[in-house]
Amino acid sequence: MKLRVKVDHATYSALKEVEEEYREVLTDAISYGLSNKTTSFTRIKAGVYRTEREKHKDLPSHYIYTGENVIAQYSNMKKFIYSKCK
Repeated sequence: MKLRVKVDHATYSALKEVEEEYREVLTDAISYGLSNKTTSFTRIKAGVYRTEREKHKDLPSHYIYTGENVIAQYSNMKKFIYSKCK
């Protein structure tokens, strides 16, 4: 089922801006996790959250929190799948 919603240009631009900022949060969290060899949500959050809040002041804090959580869950799922394959 597809859902179609008509939005004006200003709303579409605002949504695209939020999407780009969220993508930056995810990219920074991935980079931090890889460079510090950690998949722990707590460690990723401790290393990234404060700097991301300063960079993205207009972005609601739950976007940053959720982004870090998504990266940690993805990393843990990937480790689980690889361990089952061996």
